[in-house]
Amino acid sequence: AVVADLEAVADQVITDTASVVAGTRDWWAGSMIGETAGIPATPSAVIVKVSTTEQVQAVLRLSDAHDLPVTVSAGRSNVTGAALPVRGGIVLDVCELNRFVSFDEASQIVEVEAGMFGDVFEEMIQTKFGMTMGHWPSSYGISTVGGWVACRGAGQLSTRYGKIEDMVYGMDVVLADGSLITVGESTRAAVGPDLQQLIIGSEGTLGVITTIRFKLHRLPSHGRAIAYGFPTFAAGLEACRQIMQQGANPAALRLYDNLE
Repeated sequence: AVVADLEAVADQVITDTASVVAGTRDWWAGSMIGETAGIPATPSAVIVKVSTTEQVQAVLRLSDAHDLPVTVSAGRSNVTGAALPVRGGIVLDVCELNRFVSFDEASQIVEVEAGMFGDVFEEMIQTKFGMTMGHWPSSYGISTVGGWVACRGAGQLSTRYGKIEDMVYGMDVVLADGSLITVGESTRAAVGPDLQQLIIGSEGTLGVITTIRFKLHRLPSHGRAIAYGFPTFAAGLEACRQIMQQGANPAALRLYDNLE
């Protein structure tokens, strides 16, 4: 009966075990080893695919009414198994919640749905608007912008642009009972605890992020990479400290040892 209710509000509901296992696997080797041993991490889940905020709300109302756990799923670039639905229930696939909403040139704030993949998003804002977000995680091409926020991600250029929590201006979140809230939407202000920062990094445990407003940066007109050698790792580390503390603020600053 619950599956029929889900089918009435979602784009697609997947129930057969093989498809569920394949559609929830992430990049954690442990999940693949478990499957080989006949112990999949998704023993009784169903995948529910949605493409609108309203559908997310409807699914969460049903899960709330029937006491079903919900695991949000998107790019599945995770490497620790944390996004696997080990308690079954509903796997909420938000990859089709991926529309570009708007860009405001004056404020440099962009609005996008959470399921858009990072490489698609960055290419769009660069080619159409001459902007960048400056967020380049290792999972850049296989993760979504909502995943970046939900996992409080860091990127290769965080020395200059900050981490994802520095880039979020506001977002819409669906709570466990299906209600929709908006958090953020302000610059620095004395308004008490920041609910937005609580949700960033909560990995879907406090709500489902559906739409995000990001603060962008203009693309730099020039870029240059420089490499230096040091006699010891400690000497290189001291050089990095001096660079940062004197305010050079490079986009990326990395120190490698000989083996690396």
